[in-house]
Amino acid sequence: MAYTDAQKHAALDLCRELKSWPAVLAKCEIGKTTLRKWCKAEGIDMSRAEDVARTEAACAVKQAENEARMEEVKERLTKRIIDLDKRLDEEYETYWGVTATPVTYKRPPADAVKALASSIGIFIDKYQCLTGKQVGIGEHFTFTLDLNAMTGRDESTG
Repeated sequence: MAYTDAQKHAALDLCRELKSWPAVLAKCEIGKTTLRKWCKAEGIDMSRAEDVARTEAACAVKQAENEARMEEVKERLTKRIIDLDKRLDEEYETYWGVTATPVTYKRPPADAVKALASSIGIFIDKYQCLTGKQVGIGEHFTFTLDLNAMTGRDESTG
């Protein structure tokens, strides 16, 4: 289809102003292929460099926010792991029987140790996922040494 010079100039002016294919195509009835040829011949850049830069800046801000949030989550997980680890050495109170009589042990009984150890293992796995350390069962010893360093425990005394 043949277009008049006025249509061509009006379309090119829109291209210069809007720098967006969807916006230009919505305002004029000229095909995208034709517009591209005209823009290329006129040296009009429709790459939307400003929009790309603005999007990249917004993405960088969001990424920084996400990284800060991940650091907060890692810190909270570390505190939970340390708290659960300390509870393995503290007095343990539970309630027994129909009358719910309080019973205090010097250390947690086996079932409580199992529950605490399972919780610690789950938190360690979550922590490792957050830090990118996907490991198998045999590689948990290394993290135990790291955990000992975090809790101030001597690995030789457990």
